[in-house]
Amino acid sequence: MDTKFALDFLQKHQPMPDDEDLSEELIATYNEIREYFMRVKDKKCIKLFLNSFGYLDGFGVYQLVDSVILQFSIEDILDDLIDGLKSEYFSVRYWCAMISANYPCLELVYSLEKLLYENNLSPEDEFDLKSAALISLSMFEFPETIKVLKSYINKESDEELLSEAKTFLSELEKML
Repeated sequence: MDTKFALDFLQKHQPMPDDEDLSEELIATYNEIREYFMRVKDKKCIKLFLNSFGYLDGFGVYQLVDSVILQFSIEDILDDLIDGLKSEYFSVRYWCAMISANYPCLELVYSLEKLLYENNLSPEDEFDLKSAALISLSMFEFPETIKVLKSYINKESDEELLSEAKTFLSELEKML
């Protein structure tokens, strides 16, 4: 394994296939590349990993990608993370929303807010995306986060998401 092979592989898989079409061999190679970039820190992999998530969870491997991303500072990843939150692919937006929880910064608040109002997905995907955005926002201790959550609470009809948002809002209000 070398950096050129690893980056080329990731570039060719933007994103990876959906889980139903994902071979064990392909996800094993992806995981080897993830492990490689745990040892060889290279900023060129950031954007490629953030845009590599196929639909669902990559047989449990996608949740491990944050261990690569967490090696980098917010300055290193912010632009690519914001781009990932705007991706045309649900899976990329979802996993980028999850990774955002590790990088609480004001610049991500409004990108995550946009995910709260998505309504062109299946009900399950819409719920998952909104929940991921709420979880990340709950880590963002800013007055702007409180405003975003209050506005969202006034518009959301799903009881479970409302409960989640209200809980996070209450916790943030206690901290600020």
